[in-house]
Amino acid sequence: MGNEISTLKDLQFDCKLKAMNVKAASDTAVNDGFNNEWVLNNYMVCISECELSTKTLLDHLHQSSDIKGETQSDSC
Repeated sequence: MGNEISTLKDLQFDCKLKAMNVKAASDTAVNDGFNNEWVLNNYMVCISECELSTKTLLDHLHQSSDIKGETQSDSC
C-alpha cells in the first residue's frame, strides 16, 4: 500500500510539473505573439508531455479504482 501511495504522489507531482511547463510555454508563446518557431515547437512538446503524463495518471487511478471495486461514469 505504501508503494501505491508513493506512485500516486509521484504521478500527481509529474502532472503538476508538466502543467506548469505548459503554462510557462503558453505564456512565452503569447508574449512572443506566436512568431518564433522554436517557441511554438517547445509549446507543442510541453502539451504532448503533459497529455502523456495525465493519461498515465488517469490509467493509474482507473486501475486503482478497479482494484477497489469502485466505478464512476464519465460525464461532462
